[in-house]
Amino acid sequence: MGNRQMLRVVVIATSAWLVGCGGAAGVLPPPPTAGPLPTVERTYTDASGDAQADTGTAYDVTQVVTRRLDTAPFGAYDTMEVEIVLAQSVRLPDPGTRAGGGARLGFRLYLDTDQDGATGPITDPGCTFAGNEFLVNGFDRRLDSGAYEVQGEPWNGTSGQMVGEASVTRDEVHHTIIRIRVPLSTLGNDDGQMRVALRVGNGDDRTTDCAPEAGQAFTTGR
Repeated sequence: MGNRQMLRVVVIATSAWLVGCGGAAGVLPPPPTAGPLPTVERTYTDASGDAQADTGTAYDVTQVVTRRLDTAPFGAYDTMEVEIVLAQSVRLPDPGTRAGGGARLGFRLYLDTDQDGATGPITDPGCTFAGNEFLVNGFDRRLDSGAYEVQGEPWNGTSGQMVGEASVTRDEVHHTIIRIRVPLSTLGNDDGQMRVALRVGNGDDRTTDCAPEAGQAFTTGR
C-alpha cells in the first residue's frame, strides 16, 4: 500500500472515530437528563361505613395515600400529593364557587409540618384535630383556576391567611378519587415529612367523616 493510500485510510478511520465520539470536534454527547427522585408513599386505610350525614351525601373516606414528589426540574422533593379515596362518586364545586348543597364534596386537609401536635394554631372542632400549621380549605370558595386556598398563620379560630394554592382534581376514570397537590414552597419549604388529618363533608353537612378518627393524625412516609 502506498503512502498516499495509507494516509487516506487513516483519515477515514479517524473521522469515523470522531463522529462516534460526538462530532467532528470530538465533543462527547451530553449525559442523559437525570430523572426524578423516587416517590415516597404511605397509605392509610380508614374504616368504611362510619360516615354520617344529617343531610346530603354522607361522604365516607376509605383510604388516604400521601406521596412526596420530585417534579421537573428534578433533583429535590417539591410537592406533597394527598390522594383521597371515598366510597361515593365525588362531585366537586365548579371553579369559582363554594361547596354548596348536599351533593358537593367539601373538605379540610390539615398539615402538621413540624410533626408536633402540641404546637401549631390551626384546629378543627368537627374532628378535634389540633397542632397544625397549614390547611387546604376545600369548603370555602373554589378559586377560578379550580385550585383551593392553602391557609396558614395568623389563625383567627376558623380561618387563616392565604399563603398559596393547592390543585385539586378528580380522577376521571375512578370518580371516587380526588388528588390534592400542595407545593412544599407554600408550606415554608417543608421537607414533606408531616402529620396529616382530613375532614370531609358536603355543602350542607360539613362533617360526615374524619380520617383518621377524631383527634388523631397519621405521618407521611419518610
